[in-house]
Amino acid sequence: MELVACVLCGSLFQTYDKKICPRCAQKEEEYYQIVKKTIRENPGKRFKDIVEETGVPERLMRRWLQNGRLEINTKESFGLRCERCNKEILQGRYCVDCRQIMQNGLNDLMKESKKLQLEQEPNNKKKGGGGMHFIND
Repeated sequence: MELVACVLCGSLFQTYDKKICPRCAQKEEEYYQIVKKTIRENPGKRFKDIVEETGVPERLMRRWLQNGRLEINTKESFGLRCERCNKEILQGRYCVDCRQIMQNGLNDLMKESKKLQLEQEPNNKKKGGGGMHFIND
């Protein structure tokens, strides 16, 4: 555990991997609950209107949209861009097309890895490595 300064308020706190102190994390969670309630009560409300009505910092809402923690059902742009192709997106880090391309690439890698593993398996048995053996008495 190390002593670090909170990136939001600057106070020192002990952590393994967090960047914000418990006090700021709790405040962010309170903000999130306010936004969540506002969206639930007013579906289709515009992003800017939610920011103005709730007083929640815009950067927090953008981060929640980017992390997929928050979803607003509107076609309005929030200034989020796909990290791969730079296309405008409403939520997350990647557009639908890029997510599909990356998923297909990952699936191909998994198939190739499995194929290589199966190809090497008979070689391991021939070498006498692993498995159970009987010892003659």
